[in-house]
Amino acid sequence: MKLLNRAYSGPIIKILRTGAEQAEAFVYPDQNGKVSLEAPLEIFSGSSQATSLGSFLCQPQYTPDPVFGGSSPNVTAVATVMYDQSSNANNLTAAEGTAPFICSNGTIYNTEWGMSLNMDGGRGFSGSVMSESFTAHYRVQFDSSTSTKYFFKQTDNALYAKMTNLYVDEAIGTSSAIVLVNEDYYSNYTTENINLTEDQGQLITLEIDVASNTLSDPPSYTIENLGYFHTAIIYNEVDKHVRRHKTNQILSEDIELLNDKLKKFSPQSFYNLFYGAKAVFGMFSFAGLLNENPVRLIRAFRDYGNNYLVYADVYANNSGYIDFDSPVDNITGPNNTVFSGSQNLGQFLAHPSYGDPDNLGESDASVYRWYSQSLQSSGDVYAQTRFLNTVSSPRFYNSATRTLDAITDDGICGLNFKNSFTDSFDKCLEITPLIEAQSVFLVYRNFSGNTNFSTTGISGLTSHPLNQGISVYAKNGFPGFNEETFQAGVGVYDLEQYRGTTAGLDTELHTVGLYLGSSPQRLVVDDTEYDIDGVRTTPLEGYPNSFKFKELGAANSFTLQGNLLAAIYYEDDRYAQKQEIQDYMNILFKLQNVPTTPVIDSPYIATHISDVAENSPTSTDPFQFYVDLVANPLHDSIAANDLLVVVLTYDARSYGDTSPGTTPAGWTKLFDMSTANDTDLGSTVYYKLADGNEGVTALFEIDNPNGDIEHCIWNYFKIKGAATTGDIIEYSTPIGALDSVSVTATAVNKDVNKNNLAIAFGAVDNGFAEGWSISGSGWAGITKEVTRSGGPTSTDIVAAWSYKLAPSGTTDTADAILSASAPLSNPDGDKVAFQIMINE
Repeated sequence: MKLLNRAYSGPIIKILRTGAEQAEAFVYPDQNGKVSLEAPLEIFSGSSQATSLGSFLCQPQYTPDPVFGGSSPNVTAVATVMYDQSSNANNLTAAEGTAPFICSNGTIYNTEWGMSLNMDGGRGFSGSVMSESFTAHYRVQFDSSTSTKYFFKQTDNALYAKMTNLYVDEAIGTSSAIVLVNEDYYSNYTTENINLTEDQGQLITLEIDVASNTLSDPPSYTIENLGYFHTAIIYNEVDKHVRRHKTNQILSEDIELLNDKLKKFSPQSFYNLFYGAKAVFGMFSFAGLLNENPVRLIRAFRDYGNNYLVYADVYANNSGYIDFDSPVDNITGPNNTVFSGSQNLGQFLAHPSYGDPDNLGESDASVYRWYSQSLQSSGDVYAQTRFLNTVSSPRFYNSATRTLDAITDDGICGLNFKNSFTDSFDKCLEITPLIEAQSVFLVYRNFSGNTNFSTTGISGLTSHPLNQGISVYAKNGFPGFNEETFQAGVGVYDLEQYRGTTAGLDTELHTVGLYLGSSPQRLVVDDTEYDIDGVRTTPLEGYPNSFKFKELGAANSFTLQGNLLAAIYYEDDRYAQKQEIQDYMNILFKLQNVPTTPVIDSPYIATHISDVAENSPTSTDPFQFYVDLVANPLHDSIAANDLLVVVLTYDARSYGDTSPGTTPAGWTKLFDMSTANDTDLGSTVYYKLADGNEGVTALFEIDNPNGDIEHCIWNYFKIKGAATTGDIIEYSTPIGALDSVSVTATAVNKDVNKNNLAIAFGAVDNGFAEGWSISGSGWAGITKEVTRSGGPTSTDIVAAWSYKLAPSGTTDTADAILSASAPLSNPDGDKVAFQIMINE
């Protein structure tokens, strides 16, 4: 009863007015894309002069159809066709006697979702034949007069289909239920009775498994007795539950409560939940199910030819996870051979259903590199296999069964560290660079719940021997060890006093949180908490902030006995946020409904790119360089009204040059940062409200009349949800400090009723000042870019940045204190800082 496909221009339904002045009409969507009494009509047959649905049905406040001569009878009308808005013409149809009512004796059926069709009393639609498994999504509201709901009713007793999953997501009300049905292939099992709240909106997802090769001419089906019916979307496959949530958002975007729930899957949810995360590893796109561009998740590798390997970057599909249709690129083989035939993962794996355009042959596939999705990572944080061969790396594709290593019941692909009971290969991913964190959150599943599989019966969580378990490996901080020394320290595997717990014994999916910055320190396994203050008594006493993490999927050569889906590292303590993080993971990876916690709408960073431009210091020509505006031209793009921000930070060795060059066409200069000669730093900020016609790069320049500017660090941000008029972007006065450990980027005043995005920047003219940190209300996590390749020098500059939400109810963005001290006797370097604020 609404427009779902913007490319569709046909009618939504066809209705039949019965009784006197019988007529048929096509009903088109109104200006809001819905079937309403304002919806325009096209008369198909019979007697009618009405131009709107309200007139055709002779509803109050509408002029009755002129064919009734001025009278206003109580009209009855039914919907005989609900049109397929795709190009497949699989319309739902009904005979007059069993067609759903749109109006009965003058009464229409309004719900909180708008007009509906009444399917009570055995009324419903018939659908086209389905010879393959499929997923159906319904938007309905059950009336108290309904009894058995026929979501999919076969017209004979052919043994060809079964309902495998039935999900219920309530749009209105305080509770919800999930019903899983697993029965044999009998038609009557599609009428399974379930207990549901009456008179409340429901979102129903039904998965039907059709037995292959059972019927050459399978029967059609009907949907009946579904109460007040709004919408149906049917996919010709049994899909994953992540599509369920994405589809639900499409079906219910006009419902405030449910829309707030489903915003959990928007890019804003990623921004709000993972700000400050140093690393976000996941076999799912945390940038949101509705993210406009694919997200690179892993770099895969597989065997090829005679002991050769071939690699490919693998991106999330449109539903946010990895499947055979996931895009791939950057495919390279021996001697940097480039392969260009494979466009998706199925082709890269030479799966028979997808072909083998690069003639690679079939092979298992493993993960060479797991990319961090955190904005704070700047693309330079990843977890890479320790051993460069497929059998000693976590597998994600089994060529023997031609299946992805599914971790969840919904088929989401994960990293398999234990292929079988007899798999003795040591698998491990090493984090680069090493990460210091106070909070770690992991999602995993044991390979087996067999109590004989390990000496304590807890496979891969806190099992013996010491160090075996989930992928966290910590710097012990004990005197006498340097920073590269790692021993049994902090980690889920190392909680000796909790080895006897049964947490994690089964083969279910588990969420595990390790919170080391709070007191007491805690381990949270699903919903159970453990006080683990003992983890730092020996040898970590006195080193509460030295938890540094090295490995994923193994610990000191003891491989995780199971599968891994996600690992998130925060530099600060996130214990107060633990339930929100766990809920989010449960939604993505388990069969659970969407929490009602609202997500704040605000501007957010959709893309961040940074690099260092080098210049010949002897040249006095303007220093020109290109800034990348898209992360990957194949998968990234710029849309109209995206806010583009470029921050330049450059050295001025002798004269303190701070004058930028010519402003690029279409861009606006926000400010220049003026400094004294001995500070040796300059910075300029530009912004542009995109028109969608931008290229992949933009040319910037810095004046260099004295020939002393050697390099420039540039940071580029693509921001969505920003204001398009008025004060789009504001800033605080840049602050400089001479040879100081810290410098404060002062707060920007804001409208108390607005949700704003704040970004703090700092820079130093001594490349040795690498250990950046940030403090201040709401500020967490920091990214730094060291100039040049190789080790830093005292003449290099270093830039650092962080971001935060400045929500409504606050009057400013809060000061951000950026600190970085140089080691040994090196001076700390001159530092500068400033903030910019993007308005919603």
